[in-house]
Amino acid sequence: MPQFYKLRSVYEGVQIFMIGGNWNSYDRDAKIHCVERGIGLYNSAEIFRAFCIEEFWDVHTKDKKGNKLYRNGTMRID
Repeated sequence: MPQFYKLRSVYEGVQIFMIGGNWNSYDRDAKIHCVERGIGLYNSAEIFRAFCIEEFWDVHTKDKKGNKLYRNGTMRID
């Protein structure tokens, strides 16, 4: 998260951040932080889906059960 905060301070008006490559990802805390603030945070596999929906910041990769996936595990959808 410290790198993300540094980026946000340099690029305050940016609403979308992309983490390069399908193999690379963000962690759960960073994604939750962004979703709560209406900021899009994606890996390269997710970003194109975000261009097609109004609530672009709430795009997630999901497992077969529909749980949101993060680098450090899943987050269940309640």
